[in-house]
Amino acid sequence: MIYVVLFNNIAALLIILIIIWFWLIKSKSTQVQVDEITVYVKDGAYSPNRIETSHSKLTINFIREDASPCSEYVLFEQLNVHEQLPLKKPHKIILTNLKLGHYRFTCQMGMYQGELIVTRQ
Repeated sequence: MIYVVLFNNIAALLIILIIIWFWLIKSKSTQVQVDEITVYVKDGAYSPNRIETSHSKLTINFIREDASPCSEYVLFEQLNVHEQLPLKKPHKIILTNLKLGHYRFTCQMGMYQGELIVTRQ
């Protein structure tokens, strides 16, 4: 009986930690002063995962250091961009005609999450 209660408590704690890690923690925005930024894909996350820019064109250099199959692709669904990221090599994605708004980017499973915020130009 004690093992069942202990197991349930550990399972509930793990669920809470997963919810906090993937959905509740928001990092500070990285403001891009130029029209290019490097994003690292490692340790189960994009770094930085919140990018703020006022440019209508932005070049993002993704460097994938995580060998997880989930990190193999990056998707900007709203911009119709789906790119495969090579392991340990930079991959340049050029986003053009960016309009004011928020653009989510994720891996193909949605576990890695980031946000591109385009402010007034």
